[in-house]
Order: sequence, then C-alpha cells, then structure tokens
Amino acid sequence: ENGKKVDIKKSLLNACQEEFEEIERTNIEDDLKAAAAQVEMDPEEIEFLRKKKKNKFMSLMKLIGHLFLRDLLSPKVIGSIIQDLACCEKADENPEEHIVECILELLTSIGYTLEFESKDAGKLAVSQVCGRLRDLKAQKDKKGKAIYTKRLQFGIQDILDVQKAGWEKKVFKQAAQTKAEIAKQQERDLQAQQKGAVITGAE
Repeated sequence: ENGKKVDIKKSLLNACQEEFEEIERTNIEDDLKAAAAQVEMDPEEIEFLRKKKKNKFMSLMKLIGHLFLRDLLSPKVIGSIIQDLACCEKADENPEEHIVECILELLTSIGYTLEFESKDAGKLAVSQVCGRLRDLKAQKDKKGKAIYTKRLQFGIQDILDVQKAGWEKKVFKQAAQTKAEIAKQQERDLQAQQKGAVITGAE
C-alpha cells in the first residue's frame, strides 16, 4: 500500500494481540443477560451469542497455539499469556469459566512443546499454571460450593493428569504436534509442490 512493503508477520501478531486484549474477563453469562434485559432478547438469541463468543475465544487460542508452534511467538510470550489468563500473580482473583477453558485449549495444543522443548521460561510457566489450575479446581465459595462446574473441574483434572504423565495421551498426542514434526510436514509439502503434487495436509 502506497509503495510500502507490508510486514505480514508483524500485522498478524498485532491483530492477534488486539484480539487477546479484547477478551472479556467478566462473566459472559451475566453480561449477556444484562444486555438481553435492555433489548429484549429471547433465550435462543442469548444462547446463540454465548456460543458465538465462546467459539471466537477458542479459535483465538488455537491461533495463538499455532503461532507458538511455528516459532512466531516465543516461550516467554506464550508463557506470560497463559499465566495472565490464569491470574497467577493475582491469587485473590479467579478467572471466569470461559477463561479457564481458554487455558485448557492452549495447554492441549502446546503443553508438551512448552514444557519439554522450550527453555526454562516455558517449564516454569507450565508448572505455575498447572499449580494454579489445581488450586482453582479445589476452591469453593462461602457456601461450600465449588466455584466451577463439574464439567470444567473434569476438564482441569484431565489436563493435570496428562501433564503429570508427561503429556502422554492418545487423543492428545494426535492433536499436538512438536516443532520438529511441523518442520518435517512443511518440508514434505515443499517437496510435493516442487514435484507438482497436490497437497492434502494429511499423511
């Protein structure tokens, strides 16, 4: 544009950062109900907006994970992201359920690589966040009721179990890719292009 070269990587990272900073940290259920009371939305519309917001958050987490696995985000940056989401430095604040789901989504895709293929900053971040998740899972309100739903508690425990086992889990291993595997796939794709083959993205 105007003869200037566009830095795609920088533009992508800036857009990703903006999307991350715009994630609501408040209870989206309460926010939607408050909005519905003002514009008279029916339950179906509220549920549609809730799912739309949640899908947007999960898609962003997948993008952030892919950026890290392709070395476009450093272990230090990705570590600070999950620590920020988990409120590791704000023990008196508990992240909302959709934020915890974001953490679980990220750890599912990058946990192994961040802990075992990154520098000390990655291992430290995984250790702190998993410790924080363990504390959050056990927390209860003043009435003695768990602060998170059973579904989310199971999700947290599942990640903790997988991390304890060295991220060994059949379903997880199929979804996660190491940086070396990604590099090999890119090399195969390039060779296929040079031979004029059609790339399917599958083995």
